[in-house]
Amino acid sequence: MTRRAGQGGEDAVVRPLWRPLHEAEGGWFWWGAKGPGPAKELWRLMYERMTGHHGLHNLVWVWNSVDPAWYPGDDVVDVISADTYPPVGDHGPASGTYDKLVDLVGDKKLVAMTETGSIPDPDLLQTYEADWSWFTTWSGEFIDDGEHNPLPFLRRVYEHEYVLTLDELGDWRSHPPARTG
Repeated sequence: MTRRAGQGGEDAVVRPLWRPLHEAEGGWFWWGAKGPGPAKELWRLMYERMTGHHGLHNLVWVWNSVDPAWYPGDDVVDVISADTYPPVGDHGPASGTYDKLVDLVGDKKLVAMTETGSIPDPDLLQTYEADWSWFTTWSGEFIDDGEHNPLPFLRRVYEHEYVLTLDELGDWRSHPPARTG
């Protein structure tokens, strides 16, 4: 079980986002090369091993695919996600992908943009009701080249009322996590 440094007991549980087998449907990683059946079987095997054998009940299981044929099931997925790499400087909301994910899980799970190059524009996210729980962009050229995400755009995104940043979370560290199960 993962714990905060210097603490013990159940009150110190940390809930890491766990996103194994990402982009499986693309087929470029070994875990997706044999198709959806083996990938789902591997996901379930890993889930059972991590929770049943190792007792890791603090992981937040993040599935990464929009294709229903690849979805391992609501009972073993906590968050549904997709990776989107629009053209350089395209800050669209990726609402089509968002809608597919919402439909995949019947609007019962958090939906995340787990990888992106150009960050979506918060105004467009609101307009298209693409309520991604979070987005993650790579560093390097995606931040530094001034084309994927120019500095004035980044400032506008992170200062936008729709985007929640770490400094706006308040005193979240002093509140124990909610008990589940």
